[in-house]
Amino acid sequence: ATGTKDATTFLRGDNTFAEAGGGLVQTISTTKSDTFSASLNNSFTDITGLTATITPTSSSNKVLITCSINYGSTTGYPPVFRLYRTISGGSATLIGAGTAAGSRQSANTAPQQQGASNDKNRGMHTTINFLDSPSTTSSTTYKINGGILQAAGVLQINTSGTSFDRDAVYIARTTSTITIQEVV
Repeated sequence: ATGTKDATTFLRGDNTFAEAGGGLVQTISTTKSDTFSASLNNSFTDITGLTATITPTSSSNKVLITCSINYGSTTGYPPVFRLYRTISGGSATLIGAGTAAGSRQSANTAPQQQGASNDKNRGMHTTINFLDSPSTTSSTTYKINGGILQAAGVLQINTSGTSFDRDAVYIARTTSTITIQEVV
């Protein structure tokens, strides 16, 4: 037999009741529809408007972060991105990133190798997915940070990588998103 006893318990096949497990508690999503640009030289910067804040209902719950980023660069060394978590009153912590080694920096995305140097202004796309365990019920903010390694260039979000964002048919305007979901 199967069925439900009430809103939080169900009858299992062995005729015993069990608490319902797992599930989605809440979802917060931010869509960045405007553009962003920053001149970088082997450095990183926060992407204005690509943040989301959640207050977990239980310190044992997890937070699933899903990011979709459209970007471009004026350099042949494509940008990389990082995911940071800040719990209210604390400092930003890099999460879900690879381990730095030697000159190789820690990041959540790898550079997408661009083709010929005349192709360096093309638009690109990347994603970040990470299941976090913040272990808190305090307000928690997740943000995206972007960087250009090795050379100087302009990082652009939601448009191709021309430093002037030209008014031309080959330049598109897109959106980038960060969605955070508290899960049991």
